[in-house]
Amino acid sequence: MKLTLSLFVLLLIFSTQATANKTIEGLIDKQCTSCHGNEIYTGANRKVKNLVQLEKQLHRCNHVIGNQMDMNTVTQLMNYLNKKYYKF
Repeated sequence: MKLTLSLFVLLLIFSTQATANKTIEGLIDKQCTSCHGNEIYTGANRKVKNLVQLEKQLHRCNHVIGNQMDMNTVTQLMNYLNKKYYKF
């Protein structure tokens, strides 16, 4: 019984993370890459050089789109972009 419950909890955690990633990917497609492509994350001349700069840039972008994202969403976006592209 304990093993079944543990497996269920792990499955729930992983499925929740996968859903969150899909939500963030959709947000990136809608709000970010509609303005610029992925090259802004991967280019050799990218402006963002550390996690603090990434957070500041996301706040600037959020301001441009009318502050549509709350702080939790900005943090999730920052973590996703860092994990996928920046790797600070």
